[in-house]
Amino acid sequence: MIAEFVKNQIDGSFVFGLVRRAEHAAGQAFVRAGRRSGIVTAVGPLFARFDLFSAKRGDSFFCALAAKLYAVLLAAARAVYSGISRVPGLRFLTTAADALLKLRLSDLCAGLMTLMLCVYHDRWSNGYMLLAAIFLAVLYLVRAFRQENRAARLPASLYLFLLVGFAILPVTGVFTENLRMSVYFVAAFTFFFVFAGSVETTEDLRRALMILYIAVLYNAVLAVIQSHYGVPINKSYTDMETNPDMPGRIYASFFNPNNFAEILCLLIPGCFAAWITAPRVTKTARALMGLSFALPILALVLTYSRSAWISFALTLASTVGLFNIALIPIAIVLVIVAVPFLPQGIKSRFLSLFSGTDTSVSYRMLIWQGCGGMMTESPLGGIGLGPNNFYDVYSRFMSEDAMQAPHSHNLFWEIWFEFGAIGLLTYLGFFLSSMKSTLLCALRRGSEYRVFSIVLFSTMFGMLFISLVEYVWFYPRTMLCFFTILGLMWALIRMAAKEAKKA
Repeated sequence: MIAEFVKNQIDGSFVFGLVRRAEHAAGQAFVRAGRRSGIVTAVGPLFARFDLFSAKRGDSFFCALAAKLYAVLLAAARAVYSGISRVPGLRFLTTAADALLKLRLSDLCAGLMTLMLCVYHDRWSNGYMLLAAIFLAVLYLVRAFRQENRAARLPASLYLFLLVGFAILPVTGVFTENLRMSVYFVAAFTFFFVFAGSVETTEDLRRALMILYIAVLYNAVLAVIQSHYGVPINKSYTDMETNPDMPGRIYASFFNPNNFAEILCLLIPGCFAAWITAPRVTKTARALMGLSFALPILALVLTYSRSAWISFALTLASTVGLFNIALIPIAIVLVIVAVPFLPQGIKSRFLSLFSGTDTSVSYRMLIWQGCGGMMTESPLGGIGLGPNNFYDVYSRFMSEDAMQAPHSHNLFWEIWFEFGAIGLLTYLGFFLSSMKSTLLCALRRGSEYRVFSIVLFSTMFGMLFISLVEYVWFYPRTMLCFFTILGLMWALIRMAAKEAKKA
């Protein structure tokens, strides 16, 4: 009663009404300025259609080639399945496959990912990813030929990127290193294809993300425990002269705090969207689950990963802007007001970016100088996959002050170095197609896919910043999460396209 009375008095007060009108006027002015801007005017025609290239996608040479290869895989899987089912000693395999396929394949995929994300790094083997990928690929193919499912329609740039990747294996760098690294790409793309092809409804998507939230919450709890007991300071992760009072950076189940922070940035937004859109949930359960998200956010803070903080802030800004762009001015004001109340350690860590003395920043600059020299070595053809191939070339151009560099600390440069210029262009085509199509889904008001589209688009938008200062595919489990989000985006694109045809 008292709380309701106070709320009504505040809502009806002159001051509150004045603030609300001022915020609304500022927001509308921001929206009008944006619509008249040169950038919006220039790129607007590209978004005039739901998918500018949808009519050409199925007719392209590379899509046709991918469809034929998929048909061959289905035929081979059908023949192997039929042969195994006739052998008494092996018949249990087909029986087990049939039993597993009664479950949702997207749930199985998310469950396997959750298990892999909860393995402590000392006990982790990248071979687990390959075994899980083979298992899922077999189930996916069996499901496809039993249910006569067609492959998901994906952009030709994706298939061209994969083709380039296979083509460079025997011709650039050390072949054994290429082969070793290609296993991680095969595993990540398998999860991408399975998620893109097996998520059929928003309920499938929501369940997959809620299963993944188990891994997020587990690692967040582990991170808080690590913070409580203390983590030894690793000087390779922290410049102690610039950050003398900073504690050890937590890493949960992963190899280093940056990897953990990247995984949190990839998974927290989608998991949160699954929670807020979940139907048939009691108010108490919804409140408790909402409060549980404080733990992953706290874990992200305790990683002290500045690039992840900025990335997550960009994700939040994109999400707010796509839901209601008029709220951006008030959001900026709230952020500025909140800065003085941040803990001193967090403010010092963030401001050290601009100190000019932080070795983490200066070391990257030195690495990038060496990478600039590498561009002259092989500007078009690529140098091969993996840190060994990278270092073989980098060592000829590196500075004496930056002699330890397993990669270029930039996703796009690394793709250029490893896959060549054609690989970079095809990846950019695939990534931009993914972002554009998901954004178009996000802009369709009234669509049941809008919330997920906004959040997943914003997640990858935020990851663009990390991609400029980190090679986010270097750690295989981060790469797995990265392509999982892309797979879920294409599942949404497919579902939204069906909805648009019915409208």
